[in-house]
Amino acid sequence: MTDITVSLPDPLADWCDRQVSAGRYADTGAYVRGLIERDRSRAEVQAAIDEGLASGLSDKSLDEIMAAARVRVSPDGR
Repeated sequence: MTDITVSLPDPLADWCDRQVSAGRYADTGAYVRGLIERDRSRAEVQAAIDEGLASGLSDKSLDEIMAAARVRVSPDGR
């Protein structure tokens, strides 16, 4: 694991301390890791949305799309 030093303005440092004091996180590092993980997850979702928007409109009907989705998520395709 790599150590990173971050300087925060007092209001942000106080906010981090309050999150830890409230028991939401074990320590400030856990809080920062959580923020980074959520940001990365959000970026992945946004990339998928952008890819979908760029792909354009489908020529399939809603029923065809739903049937294909069911096959992908259900072992028996129902």
